[in-house]
Amino acid sequence: MKPMINSRFLQWTTQLFLLVGLLWLLPDTAQAQAGAKAKRRLMKMEQKAQQTTQEEQNNPQQPVEEIKAPQRLANAQARQPNRPLELGKVPNQILDRVLLQLEITEPQRPQLIAVRRKYMIELPRLIKLLKAKQDVFDDAMNAIEFNPDDIERKADDLAKTQGDLLRTQTRQMIEIRKILTPEQFAKFHQLLEEERRKTIQQRMLNP
Repeated sequence: MKPMINSRFLQWTTQLFLLVGLLWLLPDTAQAQAGAKAKRRLMKMEQKAQQTTQEEQNNPQQPVEEIKAPQRLANAQARQPNRPLELGKVPNQILDRVLLQLEITEPQRPQLIAVRRKYMIELPRLIKLLKAKQDVFDDAMNAIEFNPDDIERKADDLAKTQGDLLRTQTRQMIEIRKILTPEQFAKFHQLLEEERRKTIQQRMLNP
């Protein structure tokens, strides 16, 4: 069966590839260090989320545009702790199950590490920015004082960020596909699609 790649699959795969991490690519000692770093990052994120929530409670009239994208992401994760793509989930859960079944070769291993490092700053930044702009757009659409021109401007801004994210995701997926063999890529897509369906089912059962 020929693998089918679409924009939704690209977005889901990118978040999984970046936010969950590829710890299986590292030596055992590096895996332990990376796991410890992930826990420290999660603790910092939770602390920041609590601080941001308190600040918003103390300043209820704060314009939504002034809330920074990282704070938006931290708040969303704090409000929805069961989402499977967040750092709170132990890294070796999803990608390990998928990529370890691909029989990655030693020459492929450093190439995949390089791809992850190449996009590990830009993609999370775009994902956070998109989430913030989605919130701004939603607030404008649901505002008591309806302003069509303002909504259209925010829609254009949101669409631009969506386009930037999709283009970056596409470049990353192209690089991954170049590294994997056709057989590996077909299996890669099949297994990730299965994981995506499981994720959707879990969210439906645990909204």
